[in-house]
Amino acid sequence: SWLRIKRIMKHIKVDTQIIESEFLFLKGQLQSHLTFNFLDFCYRKMSEISKEGASSIRAFSNILNYSLAEPISKFGLVRDEIMCIENCIALHKSLNKDSNIKFSYEGDVDKHAILPRILIVFVENALKHGVSHDPLNPIEIELKSIRNELVFRIKNKKNHQKFLPKSGIGLQNIRQLLNLFYFQKYSLIIDDTSDWFSCELAIVETSRNRYRKLNFKYLILLCFLSIYIFTAGLSEGTNLIPLFILVSIISFEGYENLIGIKKIKAETQKERALLTKELGFLKNQFNSHVTFNFLNYCYSKIHKDSAETAEAIEIFSRMLRYSLNSKETEKIPLNKEVEYIEDFIMLQKILTTDSNILFSINTFEYHSIYIFPRILITLVENAFKHGNLHSKVNPITIQLQLSGTSLELNIKNEKNTRKIIERSKMRQYKLIQQLELLYKNRYTFTSNKVDNVYCSNLKLTI
Repeated sequence: SWLRIKRIMKHIKVDTQIIESEFLFLKGQLQSHLTFNFLDFCYRKMSEISKEGASSIRAFSNILNYSLAEPISKFGLVRDEIMCIENCIALHKSLNKDSNIKFSYEGDVDKHAILPRILIVFVENALKHGVSHDPLNPIEIELKSIRNELVFRIKNKKNHQKFLPKSGIGLQNIRQLLNLFYFQKYSLIIDDTSDWFSCELAIVETSRNRYRKLNFKYLILLCFLSIYIFTAGLSEGTNLIPLFILVSIISFEGYENLIGIKKIKAETQKERALLTKELGFLKNQFNSHVTFNFLNYCYSKIHKDSAETAEAIEIFSRMLRYSLNSKETEKIPLNKEVEYIEDFIMLQKILTTDSNILFSINTFEYHSIYIFPRILITLVENAFKHGNLHSKVNPITIQLQLSGTSLELNIKNEKNTRKIIERSKMRQYKLIQQLELLYKNRYTFTSNKVDNVYCSNLKLTI
């Protein structure tokens, strides 16, 4: 039984690690100091030009904060979900003039808890595919607390002038999450016609045990077998009590092992499913028309007054597209990773004046070389996070060298003693875990400190 458990764990563990690595990278990108420094930089510049533009940046920052604050499996307050809905509507109204959106909530919503971002998916779907400029047919969003039930309704007229693909992934993820956490304690009614879309989600309770009732067929069968052996022994005058006790012990041991296997398998599969859903939520939310419309809006508002800020927005958009579209297990041309590193350095220089950064590469023949994404970037970001960007003596030095089938990355950075950032080994551990998955027996990685200067060396056989 334990061998079976080990096989199950090993099989699922690899898939889970790959999904987890991709999720942590994307979350790390969105939740990084660079992202929020960029948004603060844009907010300060935009405040001098347009208060409306500055408000849109603040709304986007709030949405980003909420989306990254808690895992999707952790119940949160409905009040927080309401605030995020209001930020989504405010951002949409900034980007689309004369938008007609009605949002209301009533009842004691604070007594309810809910899975985060569940309702946001429906709101974003309505804003994406709905008509928001019709004064007679607004997008209607309603949330009510009725006794022990939370009822959410949304209705929108379809916009046939928009040629946006309908993936259905968001709604599919919602159904799966509702089944995982609410079981039969919810109802979801969707009315999807040629001109209108409406749905009603009713949740009766906010928590429930993780597992359904266990299947006792195995235990009952073995109990009957034990009783049969015992009664057969009595009828024949044979003392089968020791055999009865032995079979009973084996029965219960077998039952417990069976339940143990089912439990472990359910746990690991659920962990993988949740990571997959969380990754899907992040990608759907930020690889959306709202995000890139917002960035285009900021660019158009500011490019005449501040070319530097407009350039920063353009760079950030490219970096975000790369982060959202690259997949952990699919190789990409090396030049794509190099372009991201160059964008990363350029954005840092815009946000941080007088930064001293040196980046060199010994070849331009990297279009035909393919690597797994994000491995080099992790080390570069770590140097910027903990390094002293203004050191004249020890600049941040990044060297990338290609020799035959060997790719080598060398990074040096002086520790920034003014930054109160706890140096965690978790990021390095995740990198090694990633290397073990993708480049097993085909890499070497060393990291050391010499006179307050950190040196990292990574060699990959490609």
